[in-house]
Amino acid sequence: MKVKQLNPEPYKKIWDTRKATITGFLKDKLVISTGNEIHFVAFEKILYVKASSNYSLIYDTEGKSILTSKTLKYYEEQLLDKGFLRVHSGTLINMSKVKSIKRNGMYKIILENDIKIPVSRSYKEALFSNLF
Repeated sequence: MKVKQLNPEPYKKIWDTRKATITGFLKDKLVISTGNEIHFVAFEKILYVKASSNYSLIYDTEGKSILTSKTLKYYEEQLLDKGFLRVHSGTLINMSKVKSIKRNGMYKIILENDIKIPVSRSYKEALFSNLF
C-alpha cells in the first residue's frame, strides 16, 4: 500500500496567517501569567513593576495590580526596549508615565496618579543618561 504525501504548503500558509495575527495582537502587550490566568496588558497601561521576593507586582494606570511568579529581572528583559527603566533594585518604571522628578535628599520619580518611586544611587546615573 502506497501512502499519499500531503502537500504542506496550504497548511503553512494557514499557520503563517494565524501566527501573524497572534503576533500583531501581542506586539503592544505584555503577557502575564498568574497561577490560574493569563493577562494581556498593554505596555501603555503599565505604570511600574515592583519586586516582591521571587515574585513581581505589576501596577497599571487604573490602580490595579497583578502578582506574578516571574522575577523583576525577567520583566526588565521583556520591557527594556519598550520604554521601561530600572530605577531601583526593586522597581522598574514606565518612562512615558513620569510626570516629574523631585529631589529632597534623594531623587523621587512622580508617576501618573501621583505615585512616588524612589531612585537609588546606583540607578540614578542610568536614569539621567536616559533623560538627557
